[in-house]
Amino acid sequence: MFVGKSKLFTALLLLLLCVSASLHAQGTAATVSGVVTDSSGAQLPGATVTFTNIGTNLVSTATANSAGVYRISGLLPGAYRASVTMTGFKTVAREGIELHTEDNVTLNYGLDIGAASEVVNVDASSQVLETTSPTASQVIEGRQVEDLATERS
Repeated sequence: MFVGKSKLFTALLLLLLCVSASLHAQGTAATVSGVVTDSSGAQLPGATVTFTNIGTNLVSTATANSAGVYRISGLLPGAYRASVTMTGFKTVAREGIELHTEDNVTLNYGLDIGAASEVVNVDASSQVLETTSPTASQVIEGRQVEDLATERS
């Protein structure tokens, strides 16, 4: 009888591991990636890209690789401020970047030659578009679901 309970326990443990792995895959984080170039279009390896969550002040940073490509994943949904810096170039700052659940957004940046103390502000008031995936998602609060049910009645 003990052998039967052991097999049942093992089966339940495996089921629990599978369920937790699938729940972990259903994350809410967004990813931002792109290419950093100079004014002539040449890639800028080593440029630092920083995304700051405006609501939490949480900072995420990436360094552009040899092809000028950067990637920041694990960003929670919300409003962000981005800045791109590199020695010998003007800093580019962009406000109002709105990220949603599971967004995979491409944002490319071009830096102009100049002092790093000079900042070029980019208006990001337009909606950021998902360009790498045909899916769309949004976090819906419990109250919104309740309100929807009330409207249908």
